[in-house]
Amino acid sequence: EYMGMGFVKVPWKDCVAKPNEWAINKIFALEGDDDLHSRFTTFGEIYVQVKFLRDTDPEEKNLGPLLFDVKQPTSKAPAPNPSQPPKEEAKAPEPAPPPPVQTPVPAPAPEPAPAQPPPKVEEEKKQEAPAKPPEAPPEPKNHEGKLKINIVKANNLIVGDFRSSDAYAILYFDGKEVKRTKIITDLNPKWNESALFDVNVPKDKPQKLLVEILDHDSISSNDFLGDCEIDLSACFQSPNTWKVNQDFPLQDISKRIKKKVTGTVTLQAAFIPKGGDVNLPAP
Repeated sequence: EYMGMGFVKVPWKDCVAKPNEWAINKIFALEGDDDLHSRFTTFGEIYVQVKFLRDTDPEEKNLGPLLFDVKQPTSKAPAPNPSQPPKEEAKAPEPAPPPPVQTPVPAPAPEPAPAQPPPKVEEEKKQEAPAKPPEAPPEPKNHEGKLKINIVKANNLIVGDFRSSDAYAILYFDGKEVKRTKIITDLNPKWNESALFDVNVPKDKPQKLLVEILDHDSISSNDFLGDCEIDLSACFQSPNTWKVNQDFPLQDISKRIKKKVTGTVTLQAAFIPKGGDVNLPAP
């Protein structure tokens, strides 16, 4: 059986903005929950290195540069010695019993007269207190449910190979890949594919979908054709409806190529709360 010794929250999303770099390379102080705090006073430290690799980046097999050594954990206080039993408290001597007391026998009392029944008193009607209305459940702090995305098509893409492009799209939400379309050799590909995935994100966090369009190359690395970020706030504010349904201009958000990006991508999106019907009417 394993016992937790502490945890640390690493801001790994900072690495997405700096791909192929050791964006996190430091020592973190371990934290503990209430149960760990009841058993330990310190939790030590942990050295963490994190790098974000895109699909087009080579696989990383080596560690990043070590900046400093990890500190040795502090020694634990000695446990109590079970061989020394606790001392028993001395018992106070029990007091001597008091001498018996002789009580005089009372004379027989005269028989009492029969009791008269009390007069009937009309009972007052008890007024029942009005029942309290049930308290409304607290509003959830997260959007929990499913996102449904339709990646329809792209138009007027830049040329990746000679006269055309082997175009495909990748969708990212909350830093994770959620959909990859098939490859279509066309500057105006029509995918008409859908993605349905679970979400549980804070309401106060920006809700954006990242779309990347790439040109597949079986010999060299895939070429970048454009990307865009799509705000999904309207989907969460008005669930069970296709609040996103339009063409979005492609950009070069991360400045990955020198030539000008052109074209658009057509996308539809809707949020279905937890337990809702995912079979929405066609947009």
